Formats: sequence, structure tokens, C-alpha cells
Amino acid sequence: MKEHNSQTALPDKAGKPLDMDGSHLAFWFAAALLLAAVVLGGLLAFSAVVNRDRHLEDSSGLAESLTGLIEGQVAHGLQTTTLILESLKPFTQGGRINVDSATLSARLRYNPQIRGILMADAEGIVRLSTLDTADIGQWIGALDVFVQQERATADLPILGTPRLGRSIGLTEVEGVEYLPLSVRLSDANGNFAGVLVALLNPLFFQTQYQSILRLHNATVDLIRYDGTPLVMATNLAANTPSQAGTPIFTQFLPRQESGTYVADASDTTPEQIVSFRVTRTFPVVIRVGLDRTMILAQWRADTLRDSAGTGVALLLIGGALGILWHQTRTLRTQHQTLMETGQVATAVRSQLEMAMESMSDGFVFCDADDRIVLFNNTYRRYYPRSASIMERGIPFELLLRHGVAAGEYPDAAGREEAFISDRLARHRFPGEPFEQKLATGRWVRVLEQRTKDGGTVGLRIDITELKQREAALTEARTQADQANDAKSRFLAHMSHEIRTPMNGILGMIGLLTQTPLAPEQRHYADVIEDSTQALLRILNDILDYSRLEAGRLPIESAPFDLDKSLKSALALIEAEARRKGIRLEFDRAADLPELVIGDSGRLRQIILNLLGNAVKFTESGTVSLSAQPMRGDLIEFAVSDTGIGIAEDVLPRLFQQYEQAASSTQQQYGGSGLGLAIAKRLTEAVGGTIGVTSRAGEGSRFWISVPLPAVRSSAPAPVDAMPTAPPPPYEPTENTGPALSVLVAEDNAINQRVIGAMLERLGHQVSYADNGRLALAAMVERSFDVILMDIQMPEMDGVEATQLARARGIKTPILAVTANVLIEDQQRYRAAGLNAVLTKPVRLNILETALKDLQPADRA
Repeated sequence: MKEHNSQTALPDKAGKPLDMDGSHLAFWFAAALLLAAVVLGGLLAFSAVVNRDRHLEDSSGLAESLTGLIEGQVAHGLQTTTLILESLKPFTQGGRINVDSATLSARLRYNPQIRGILMADAEGIVRLSTLDTADIGQWIGALDVFVQQERATADLPILGTPRLGRSIGLTEVEGVEYLPLSVRLSDANGNFAGVLVALLNPLFFQTQYQSILRLHNATVDLIRYDGTPLVMATNLAANTPSQAGTPIFTQFLPRQESGTYVADASDTTPEQIVSFRVTRTFPVVIRVGLDRTMILAQWRADTLRDSAGTGVALLLIGGALGILWHQTRTLRTQHQTLMETGQVATAVRSQLEMAMESMSDGFVFCDADDRIVLFNNTYRRYYPRSASIMERGIPFELLLRHGVAAGEYPDAAGREEAFISDRLARHRFPGEPFEQKLATGRWVRVLEQRTKDGGTVGLRIDITELKQREAALTEARTQADQANDAKSRFLAHMSHEIRTPMNGILGMIGLLTQTPLAPEQRHYADVIEDSTQALLRILNDILDYSRLEAGRLPIESAPFDLDKSLKSALALIEAEARRKGIRLEFDRAADLPELVIGDSGRLRQIILNLLGNAVKFTESGTVSLSAQPMRGDLIEFAVSDTGIGIAEDVLPRLFQQYEQAASSTQQQYGGSGLGLAIAKRLTEAVGGTIGVTSRAGEGSRFWISVPLPAVRSSAPAPVDAMPTAPPPPYEPTENTGPALSVLVAEDNAINQRVIGAMLERLGHQVSYADNGRLALAAMVERSFDVILMDIQMPEMDGVEATQLARARGIKTPILAVTANVLIEDQQRYRAAGLNAVLTKPVRLNILETALKDLQPADRA
């Protein structure tokens, strides 16, 4: 066998072999080396350009993903805070809150995003603070969260401007700030009643996903939609100028609410790849910035490494080992590069997994084929019945169906396929976050977001404690409502029990004063009557204020005769004014509408309250009532007097409950101190305002401005003036018509005697029935012109007796005579068939007027 030389020889023209070990071999070797250098250099340049674009594109995608993830967490934190504030609204009324600060502070310990909660009334005065008592009484009327809520027409949460300090009332602390978020408080008619303000902790938002952000050297800023900094990565937001001049606001918003761009370097930040997104539920912009210099530095390091590898390859090509050795070296270098790349990928993946595990929320990521590729242990712990099959690569739908079959989702019971279909639709086409109840009793908020490559990023946030607090607050509100109901029933019962004997006292006094009396006897009778009337006013004030406190005072809106309502209020106070020799005046503007729409009863009650106070605190002179239209539908009513007046330092607190000008005033004139507080509450309930001007010793002027839309225009009315000379005691007018046959249904013997004596004095014939059953029998047996029906009677009450009488076709007018003064009770009586309601204690003039007001048709 011949041996072949390892070197290859080629024949020349003479047929002799050409030695390739000589200069020719060096030439071809140099040519090959040069060609390889050119090719590798071109590949290296192309690879560098491609790698640079890939680095920047990957970084842009990472910034977008981080922006979407943080946007969901920020929105959740703001929504949770809003829910907490909204859940406190039912416990606010009249500028106060029915939750003590200590209990509220204890509950806020589990909400790291909330530093504290404040409540301010409609004047901007802080009434409650969970942070420090120094906040109480502070005025926050200039804060944007208060001003904007006061002007707002919709009930929406408002994020304010960051401020230095730990709270409203504490001295500014260097390096400490808070972010205010407020919700509007409204009264029963939707009017502004104050604000609830949560003081958010910016550190909470700065430390979310801290490990992930530090891994990528990323910064996160929260900016309000108008450019105001809220939470900044490099400085306190309160010390940071407006961001309205940055590209987000000058180039993108409002036409584009998400995007990515390159931001130039500044004094505090390097050149960055910036991604931004506007939250879906709040006007907040999330801005994530990645250090572009660091990204390109990594690219340069990769390029330099590749260049060095190419240079080594070229040197190896020119080495003594030749082409084979060069190829082996190249393969070895490539293999080493791949190993290093795999190690880097493994390290990055390990860091990402550690970051996921450090999260307090459940995290899951599905690829474009909807297979689960990443999840943390928190996510697995939330779904224990599905944990046995939960592994990377499992389709999301398969995991969902297994959980439904295992009873993981209580809401799926009995509608499994519909539940699965709805859940998959929400998963594949994510929208707003939603809440999900699990079989363990846990509640989670589900947030999902699609990635650019078709994958899905999901968070599961535990809101079990929030749900439990909502349930506890609902139960507390129910108990408070029940307590208010019990209080109202108790007060109504006590009113009835007190008014029944009071009717006997006032009735007998009224009859006594109509008989000849010695001056000393008449004085004693007047003192008894005045004292009883004072007790009655106190009782009425307590009932009205109790119903106002409970927010259960009904407000009507119906056409009524304004002139008649005002004159009726004057008529009720006329007797007292005459007794004191005070002149009553009524000044009605010529362009005052005749018919208006509103609550005539409440307006008359307010006017009567102000007139009563004016007469009470005026010893001589005049008390006048004026009415004139203002702008729009507003009408101003003013009550002026020449009484004792009010000191200037008392005016600011005059409309508070239990307040009077001075202790000497209370001792001299008496009263509960609730009258003006009730007038203020009633005025606000009908959408109006109230005020006063006064000087001590010079009289007072109280005014209210109330919206009363006109039904139609009316003719000018003259100025009315009441007589000034003190009239004689009230005498019933002569009964020119025939005497009426009146049936009095009353179980109280004293009240029978009182009402019977009044009727006989008016010239009518009286019959009696001790209960509703006897009254019904009497109505069936004979006919009467009028029936006065007590409501609460044994065996059969007045309402049932009236209903049975109407059912039998008895059309005789029936007037309720009752100690129940609640409007809802009186409405129930009218619905049962009673024609009118007389409230105990019954006065002779009121009884006479009620009988005269009966129409002829009523008596038929």
C-alpha cells in the first residue's frame, strides 16, 4: 500500500508538482485571511447594528410591561382608598362622623398606602383626624382637594397636590410629605356638606416592585394629568416643578394616553427610555424610565466582546495550527459564548423569580398560547384546590376547569359552563379589574393585562380584609338605623303621652280664662298657660331636632299659595304679640309670585320659628316680616325686631344647638336653645341659606333665602299691618249657623270634658264615645254633622274605626284629634279617610276655625 503525503500537490505546466508549502501557500493563506477578515468585519458591523436595535426594542418592551404592571397596582391602591372613604360616608352627617378616631386608626394599620384620614365640614374646618389632634379645628378651605370638591357637580374622587409634613396640622418636616385624596360629602338634598380626605403615603408607591425596578435600574414617577408631580423617584414631589413641559404632555397627551419615547438627560436623571400610561380610573400618569446609557453600555460591552472574539479568530486563522485548528478554536469560542449567555439567562431568571416571590400579591404570566409559564407561590396559595396540577406549561383553561370541578369558585355552582365562558372572555380580553370570591372564604381582586406578544400578565390582590370591613360597616350602619328608629318611636310615644295631659291643662286654662276672674286669679292662670306653652315648644323642638339628626324629615315639592302661608304664620303668633303690645307688620313686595313650588309646611315652620323668637325677645315696638324676590327663583324672607339684640361675639355660634346669646338670656326668657339650629337645618334641607345681622340693644334681622320657582305671576299685594293695641282675651265668634251635632270619640275623661266644653261654648251639641268600636256603632245608629276622632283608643283605634265607617258608606267629616305630631302619621290618617288633623293640645280658636273650614259638601 502506498503512503499518501498529507500535503496536496498540483501539477504545473511542465507536469511537475507545485509545492504548496512555499510562497503560493502564504499568498493563498493571506488572501483567505484577508477575505475572512472582511467577511467577519462586515458580519460584526451588521450584528452590532442588529443587536443595538434589539437591545433598545427589548428595553422599550420591558418599560411598557413595567408601566402596565405598576399602573394596575397604583389604580388598585387609589381605588381601595376611595372605597374606604366611600364606606365612611353613611356615618357622616351634619359635619360629624360616627366613628371614633382610635377605631379608625387601628383599621388603617392594614392599609400601608394611607397615612391617615381627615374629615372637614362644609366650612373647611377639620372635625376628625386619625393622625394628630393638632389637625382638629384646622382650616383646609384653601386646599385644592377641598376647593375642587366644593365646586364639583359630580361625586368623584380628587387627587390633590403633594404637601410637605406628616399631616394638615403638624409642622412641615424636611423629607416628609403626603398626597391628599378626597371624596365629597353631601347632605340629603345633594348639597355640599364637606370632604373626607385620605393622606396617602408616597413611600408606599415608591417601594412597590422595588426589587424589579432596582434590577433594571428603573425609575417610576406618578404625575397628575395636569402635570403636577405626585410621587417622584429622585426628589420630593412637593419640591419638584410641574412636568407639564415634558414630552408626555407636549407631544402625546391628550390624544395618546400611552406610549414610549427617548428623554434627554437632565441634572437629576440620565438619558432614558421612557414609557408612560394614564390610569383607567384616575387622572394619573405612570412614567417608567430605563437608563438608556446603561442599556447602550451593555450593548457596547457585547459588541466589544464580539470584536475581541473576531480578532482572536483572525489571529488563530493566521496561526500555525491552520484552518482546522482555527475552526476548532472558533467552535470552542462560540460554545463558551453560548455557555456564558445561558448562565446570564439563568441568573436573570433566578432574580426575576426571587422578585416575584417577594411580592405580597399573586402573580401569573401566560404566553401567547395561553399556557402558564410563570407564577409565584402566593398565586398557588390562593387556589389550593387547583395547586396539585398547577405547573408551568399547563393551559389556563384546563386549570380553570379543574378549579370549577373542584369547587374552587363558589359563584360557579349550578352554572359551571356559563362561569367558565365568562371567565375566559375576561381573561382573553382584559378590561376593568373585578372581584372574585374563593372557596376558602378569601376575596381577591383580579387585574389582567395583555402584552405586545399576545401574552397575559395577571395579579391577584387579597381584599378579604376590605370586604370584612365593608360588611362590618354595613352591620354598624344597620344597627345605627335601628337605634334611630327606636329613638324616633320612643320620642313619638313620649310626645303622645305628654300631649294628652297637656291638652287637658291648656284646654281647661283656656276655658278658665273665659270666665270672670279676679286680677290675681287671671295672673295665676296666665302663668300656668305660659309655662305649659313653653313646655310644648320645648317638646316640639326636641322632636323636630331628633328627626333632623336622623335625616328623616320629609321634604315636599308642590304648588302652594305663598301669601296665604306667610299670613297663616303671622296669625299663629298674633295672639302673643297682642298680649305684649307689639305691632306686627307684613311687607310683601309687589312682584312677589302668588303661587310657588316648594314645601309650604317647612317654610311656615321656619318663618314661625323666627317670628316666635322675635316676639319672645322684644318687649315693645315692632316685629316685621318681609318677602321679596331675588335673582333666579330665590325669594328672601326677613324677620326684623326692635328687641334686645345680640352681641357680636355670639353671632358666629348662634345657629349651633343649645346655644343662646347668654346664660342670663336663658334664665330670663327660657327655651331649649334648639330653635335656631332647627331653623338652619330646615332651611338647608329645602336648599336655602340663613343669616343674621344684629347689635346688642338695637334689635335683630334674621333672613332666609329659599329657591321657590313661581307657578304663575300674581297681582301686587298691599302692605299688611296688624293692630298694635293689646286685644281682649280671645272670644269665639257668634255661631250664626245652625248648631252642629258633634260626636267626640275620646277615651280620656279629662279630654272629653275639655273638648266637650269647647264645643258647647261654640254652641254645638255634643255626644261621646269611649273608644273606636262605640264610635262606629254611634255613627251607624244615627247621623252626625262632624266627628272628632282620637287615634289611640282601646278595643278599636281611630284609624280602624274611620276605615270601617268609610267602607260602610258613611261620609260624615271626621277630624283626627291626636297627640301624634309626626308628618308621616298625619299622612297615614288622611289616607285612611280622615278629613283633617287637629294636634293636641287643642285650642278653642283652632277648633272653631277647623269646624268653619269644613265645606258644605263635607257636612252633607
